[in-house]
Amino acid sequence: MSLVIGAITPHPPLLLASIGKEKTKQLAQTRQAFDELEGLVYSAKPDIIIVISPHAPLAADAFYINLSTHYDTDLKEFADISTKLTFTGDLELVSRFKQAARDADIPIKLTHHDALDYGTIIPLYFLMRHLPDARVVPVSYSLLDYETHFEFGRALQREILNSNKRIAVVASGDLSHRLTDDAPAGFSEYAGKLDKAIIDAVTAADSKALRDIDKKLISEGSECGLRAFIVLFGIFNSVNFSVSVLSYEHPFGVGYLVAKLSLE
Repeated sequence: MSLVIGAITPHPPLLLASIGKEKTKQLAQTRQAFDELEGLVYSAKPDIIIVISPHAPLAADAFYINLSTHYDTDLKEFADISTKLTFTGDLELVSRFKQAARDADIPIKLTHHDALDYGTIIPLYFLMRHLPDARVVPVSYSLLDYETHFEFGRALQREILNSNKRIAVVASGDLSHRLTDDAPAGFSEYAGKLDKAIIDAVTAADSKALRDIDKKLISEGSECGLRAFIVLFGIFNSVNFSVSVLSYEHPFGVGYLVAKLSLE
C-alpha cells in the first residue's frame, strides 16, 4: 500500500538543544517518543512525507499546499541560526492534490515558501534523520469547518492510495495551551478535559468523536492541532489502522502528544 504510516506529533522548538538548552530535559518523554517514532517511520521507508502544520501559511477560506522544489529551515525567531536543513519537494504529488481537492469542490490554493515553519521543521528534524532522500509536501489547514477538513483529507487519500510512491503523513499540532497557571495562554479548567477528549478520540481511531468534541472545550482550551488531526483521520478514513499513543506530557502548560497510526 502506498500509505505506509501516519503520526501525530507536537512541535515545541524547546526540543532542540540549541533552543531549549536546559529546558530540553523536561521534555524527555516527548524526545524518547520521537526517537521511537523515527525508527518506525524509517522502517516504513517512505518516499514522501506529508506534514500538516498549523503554523504554515493560513487562509480562512481555503487550504494551502506549499509548492516548491526545495525547502530550507528558518528558526531565527527562536534565536537559532545554527540549525540548517534542506528538503526536496514533490511537485507531482502537489499537482495531483490540487486537482483532487478541486474535484471534491474543496477550496485549495498553492503557495510558494522555501522557508518552512517551525510546525513543519520540528517533526522533520527528528523523523528524517535517516531518510535524506525522502521528499516533503507541506500542507496547511484552514479555518473552514471540521467536516470540510475531514473531506479534504479524504480527497488527499484518493491520490495517496493511487500513488506508486510510499507515503507517510504527519499531523503536527499541540493540544491545549492552558494546562497550568504559567501556560502561554494562562490556565483554564477546560484544558485538561479538552486534551482527554482529543486523546480518547485519537486512541479509539474515532474521527467522528474528534469532529464532535464540545465546542466549549475547544474555545477555552486553546489548541492548535485538532484541525491537522482531522485531516489526518480523513486520509486514513476507511483504511484498516490502529493508533498507539507513545507519549503525552505538558511540562510547560502545553499538551504534547506523540502517536503513531499503523496500517493493519
